[in-house]
Amino acid sequence: MFKRLQQAVQELTSEASTTKGPKERGDQSKKSKVLIISNNESITDRLSLVLNDTYDIVQRESISMIMQVFANVKKNDIELILFYDSDLSKDLSFFSTLRKYPRFSNIPIIVLAQEITEKRKSHYLENDLNDFIDLQSFPLIKQLANSKIKLQSKINSIINYSIDHNSGLDIVTNAQMHLRTLVDVASCARTLKLFTNATITQERAFFEIILNSLEHGQLKIDKKKRQKVKNNGDYDNYLDILCDRNKEAVIVTYEKLEDTYRISVIDGGDGFNFKKYLKPNLSNSIKETQKGIVTANSTKGIELKYIGPGNIVEINIPHQEKFKLWH
Repeated sequence: MFKRLQQAVQELTSEASTTKGPKERGDQSKKSKVLIISNNESITDRLSLVLNDTYDIVQRESISMIMQVFANVKKNDIELILFYDSDLSKDLSFFSTLRKYPRFSNIPIIVLAQEITEKRKSHYLENDLNDFIDLQSFPLIKQLANSKIKLQSKINSIINYSIDHNSGLDIVTNAQMHLRTLVDVASCARTLKLFTNATITQERAFFEIILNSLEHGQLKIDKKKRQKVKNNGDYDNYLDILCDRNKEAVIVTYEKLEDTYRISVIDGGDGFNFKKYLKPNLSNSIKETQKGIVTANSTKGIELKYIGPGNIVEINIPHQEKFKLWH
């Protein structure tokens, strides 16, 4: 089931790769800003040459200058960071720290390097740098940039949130999301991961719970019909058709409480017998197609609470470590 999250994001990324940039659409007044961080003048010039017709380029030489660029968020509305990794032995944990800070958490980062070894790839992934490309693939850099900006725009379109600027952390205090499609579900799960500093396993739990509300609550997919379509291998197309017809949204709310984050998922369904899925040690005795809630309920750090007939579920997760970057 979690593979759908990855597939949904990949589909949107693929769709975005054929989307023209602001200038190519004839809108020269609203070019997205891209921050290039590179201490190699040749690389900076190559990137600028490729991207300058589509994006406004901001240039800096070192990672530490990111703070300076973002000191005024409104003035410097950066939508993508391109980082040239010139020293493959350099510690990049600074980026992981940035990801815990809402001001930076929703900005895609693409790493460019002369070559990318397996060891370096692991270091990127450990520090929330999931998009990287070597110089041999340089011709694809603009396509990748377009894809990442389009994907983030999609995430931003389904979410409204408030930030506490007085805390010294710019913590997201509350948010509300309206979800109608599988891509919305994937984007919401990823956003909640950033808000709560959750693990990838906890992100999977978010995805499974929200997907269950969309499939069985909002879309009211019958279990027998679902299994029949799945057996024919047409379920993904079937789900896409239902999502296209769907007029009502699953509502997801997020709140930062004193000791926990509380996420509420609300659908328009009639509820279901959720109690049987919350029993301990069910993983081996339940059907593979019904493991979503069981998996989420057994995830470390996740507490599920269903309300009423089961069309409202609360997900509680304890606060993770935060970092004070300025103020």
